[in-house]
Amino acid sequence: MSYDDPGAEVAEDFRTALEDMTTTTRVEIMNLCQIARENTEYALEISEALLKHINQVGRPASVGVVFNLLVA
Repeated sequence: MSYDDPGAEVAEDFRTALEDMTTTTRVEIMNLCQIARENTEYALEISEALLKHINQVGRPASVGVVFNLLVA
């Protein structure tokens, strides 16, 4: 897929990584953290993707992911 907006591409990569998660293992969490760290200029787009994911899967299912992202 081609993107005119690099922020949209980063957000899509982050969203895809979130959707591909089957567990909240350290490796998966660190992958998400790495995407975020490498793309701090797109923090708004990444946080919007995370919020959208939380709203889609529901709060209880996402609490562990968010907590692990914050402490990683």
